[in-house]
Amino acid sequence: MKAQRDQGPLKSRFDNGSMMHNIADPDDAMFMVRPDSRRLIPMSYVSPIETEYWDDDGSPEYRMMFERIEREGMVLERG
Repeated sequence: MKAQRDQGPLKSRFDNGSMMHNIADPDDAMFMVRPDSRRLIPMSYVSPIETEYWDDDGSPEYRMMFERIEREGMVLERG
């Protein structure tokens, strides 16, 4: 997935502390849903989740995460 530079990553934090980073894809209604064999993401419609846009703040962390999402499509981090 090649993200457009005007789209910032989404940061989603689940109740268990896991983080999911991805880019919103309006052409794919299921872009935030991904089964994961490591079970980092609680797969439930009632799982507490907070999602926010990460605007380009010029930080090295933003740039590195954006490039990683472009390579991997989605980044999952254990909480």
